[in-house]
Amino acid sequence: MNLHERIERTLKGEVADQVPFTIYAYMMPKGEAERRLRAKGIGFFWRADVMRWEYPNCDIKTVTFRKNGEDFSRTIYSTPVGEISELSRLGGEYDSQWKIEWPVKSREDYAVMAFVARDARPAPLCDEFRRIVKNVGGDGYVVSHFGYSPLMQIIVNCVGFEAFAYHMADYPDEFWGLYEALNEKARRGYPVAAAGPQHLMLYGGNVHPSVLGRARFAKYVVPCYNELADHLHENGKIIGCHLDANNAEWADIVAASKLDVIEAFTPPPDCNLSVADARRLWPDKVLSLNFPSSLHLESPARIREATLEILRQSGDGRRLIMGITEDIPEDSWEKSLETIADTLNEFGKLPLAF
Repeated sequence: MNLHERIERTLKGEVADQVPFTIYAYMMPKGEAERRLRAKGIGFFWRADVMRWEYPNCDIKTVTFRKNGEDFSRTIYSTPVGEISELSRLGGEYDSQWKIEWPVKSREDYAVMAFVARDARPAPLCDEFRRIVKNVGGDGYVVSHFGYSPLMQIIVNCVGFEAFAYHMADYPDEFWGLYEALNEKARRGYPVAAAGPQHLMLYGGNVHPSVLGRARFAKYVVPCYNELADHLHENGKIIGCHLDANNAEWADIVAASKLDVIEAFTPPPDCNLSVADARRLWPDKVLSLNFPSSLHLESPARIREATLEILRQSGDGRRLIMGITEDIPEDSWEKSLETIADTLNEFGKLPLAF
């Protein structure tokens, strides 16, 4: 089987020839090392859009500039009810950005951001998604993503983690009003996203119990997953979530959700829910793992043993994808990726026989 076929069977709960091994496409080292690693069975896990948001009554523009030797971008949202802006520092790892000024800074800014949310209209991007699938071919698997759920959208993209706590207490009407506006926006997008050509769509993630707590996760986040899940399931598709933190605190809530795939699931020693417990609590969900980042620093023997332990804990190995979703130190990636790949090639044939 090629990697695409391997993952496709795994996502359907069927038995592939062996446990798949994936890495986010932009994290794969380039050149001779890439060729060698891919020959060992490592393939791409690629995200691509199946829809975009259009804003007919808003003027949204981004300008870039350089100051004191650093690059920045400022995005300005101009609406009939006012103007807000955000500032990001450019040049992070993998061309990422670091937000240093969020668009919602005061009570008054909420009305502007709520207008932007209500103005948003979904538009399909199916042809572009199909083009990427064709180009990737059997070397990987392309999934779509819906962005953050409304509450996480506020926390990550509108106010920031620190202001989240203050604003929720100081401006409750405005805060939850924006949540409802973003929820309405998401609901306009669900049927468009579900009609796309993808089989797996990821929704949100990066949630942590120490930030949200069980009650908010259950009341404001999981229902959004379930709504999109209903649309996707009606179209014969599945839903996943990037749950890469400590999941033990809300494992029962996740178990009762309609999520089909737990993506970026990170077992100990980095997070607090083991593969064995996850398999016991979520027997019908696919575990698409992030190999614990701290272990990349260990010796090949330790990495090999950790890989074997994950396989042992996974039962028969069905519904398991080994993956890399976090950074690997520059002086460790070759050693670590080769060791994991070699171990899977030796012991990862399905069904597992431990």
